[in-house]
Amino acid sequence: MKEVRLKRYLLIILLTILVIAYGGSVSADARASLQLRPRSTVARPTIATYAAISLPKGGMIHLNSQSNFFEINAVVTTAIKKTQQDLETFFGPLPAISIQVKLMTQEVFTLSTGVPSWTNALYYHDTIIIPINTARINEEELIRSVRHEFTHAVIHELSDGKCPGWLDEGLAQYMEGTPNPLIRLALAQWLSKNPPVPFHMLQKGFTKLEKKYVAPAYAQSLWAAHVMIQGQGFLKIRNYLDELRQGKRDPFFHSLGISEAGFESSFACALKNRSCLTNIESCTCETVQQSQLAMNF
Repeated sequence: MKEVRLKRYLLIILLTILVIAYGGSVSADARASLQLRPRSTVARPTIATYAAISLPKGGMIHLNSQSNFFEINAVVTTAIKKTQQDLETFFGPLPAISIQVKLMTQEVFTLSTGVPSWTNALYYHDTIIIPINTARINEEELIRSVRHEFTHAVIHELSDGKCPGWLDEGLAQYMEGTPNPLIRLALAQWLSKNPPVPFHMLQKGFTKLEKKYVAPAYAQSLWAAHVMIQGQGFLKIRNYLDELRQGKRDPFFHSLGISEAGFESSFACALKNRSCLTNIESCTCETVQQSQLAMNF
């Protein structure tokens, strides 16, 4: 996404169920469509702090926050450094990443961005923006938000911002950690009555999607990333991102040995197998075909 997250999974699942039951809609993501309001409308904290924190290989975090966020600053900084280490374990050496991180109260966040109050993190123009609920800080959710948005920043750097939205969002969710099991429910409920969301609708993020597609798009992107990681491995995905940045011809096929359309077709076929949503190893079209053949006998 450059995507939205608010206790992402529970809210998306709830709204997805409402969509299916009542034909309603789910709010679209905000991150890629972020448009800051004029500064005169923004209520600013009375005291602000700035810190420049070094990352490996010349990278830098430019951290802007309020003076009473000292402990939160430490959590965010530690989470970014740990996420960078994890990403390097998966993808190999990363280039120097220089980003701004802005922490602010929920009120200031809502006023300055214009996004819904339930949005809990944004990545926009090399800046991670995170609202802080000073009344009740959920450190685990904060860390997941940081990992998600920092992954977007790294993918943007590796691909020069050319990574397809479905893969960008899927990898960012993957790096959060163990997914909420309810996300499988969201995708299963969508697929029980609908085909998978076409990849071409997800290429630029989710902000222009019809609202009914947003929840399954999140869940489907995460599952597609899982399937790609299982079948191709991180190093091939890294090579794909590098070739996107370099502007090479047909980088998806050259790096992954299959066209993007071919991967989408195979993935859609695999999703017909219900066990795919509980066992990534069964997410192959061949598994579906073998199952269908067995039924014929």
